[in-house]
Amino acid sequence: MRKSTKITFAAAAACLIAAGGVAFTEANIVPTEIAGYGTNTVTGVTATNIAYNVNATDASRLDSIVFTTTQDVSADHTALLTINDPVTPAGTRYSCDESVPNVITCDTTGGGGQLIDPITSVGLTVTHD
Repeated sequence: MRKSTKITFAAAAACLIAAGGVAFTEANIVPTEIAGYGTNTVTGVTATNIAYNVNATDASRLDSIVFTTTQDVSADHTALLTINDPVTPAGTRYSCDESVPNVITCDTTGGGGQLIDPITSVGLTVTHD
């Protein structure tokens, strides 16, 4: 009888942990895109749209990535875009403009523009100043 009580308690605890994990991850939303990869690890800002803007003369390069958010991060915030690829797994970092409410624009034209093909992941970090 005592053994079944421990098993029941362990199962209940596992369910609570699983339910808590689901609640935590559901607060982080990244829309599915044809081009791109999204990972969220913190709550606080929800990206409702991610636009990948391709260079008008060279479609193999990316000019910018624009994130639309539900929260206004235009005041006292700094955004940094990190693009990873097999050559630079630590990532290439780009400064972003978060001065427009609910829009974060990250210019990737530095150095001739970011090549699209090798991109393995895109990360956006927003910090409060």
